[in-house]
Amino acid sequence: MNGIKCLKNQAVFLASLLTVGSTVSIASTANAVTLKVTVENLTPENGGVVTPVWFGFHDGSFDSFNIGESASSGIEAIAEDAITGLEATVPGIVESLIELGLDPNDVPPQSSLIAGLFADSAAAQNGGVQGIVVDLDSPLGLLPGDVVSTKIKLDEDLAKPLLCPTSQPVG
Repeated sequence: MNGIKCLKNQAVFLASLLTVGSTVSIASTANAVTLKVTVENLTPENGGVVTPVWFGFHDGSFDSFNIGESASSGIEAIAEDAITGLEATVPGIVESLIELGLDPNDVPPQSSLIAGLFADSAAAQNGGVQGIVVDLDSPLGLLPGDVVSTKIKLDEDLAKPLLCPTSQPVG
């Protein structure tokens, strides 16, 4: 949890039923940093399912939302339909949608989803990285008590604001 305190100048949105933690370490290459993003569903047994969580690490030039303004189409799609635009990159999600009788092609255009908005932004053009944290055993969401992580590699310059002396190596 010490890694969260190091997220200077980053907007961190935490739902009351969810915790996000991170651990930072220097990767095997000298110019990269590996970041581990962990999500835990803290709802009680038989509680709510937390949909896959989108994240973006960048130079600060991308705003996923602004307080007091209407939500972007990307935030709206996450909140209402749990669609980020990165679902096809995770094995099992498309298949799970089909098994539920849903049409995976019946989604808003990529350019209006959070992943598309980020990809088209200056933040992505400047080396920003995005992804989703998802449980591959339950790709449509994290069940109560589930804890899942993903690791990403960031350019050292992009990661500098995230580093702090109390960081722990990623195992």
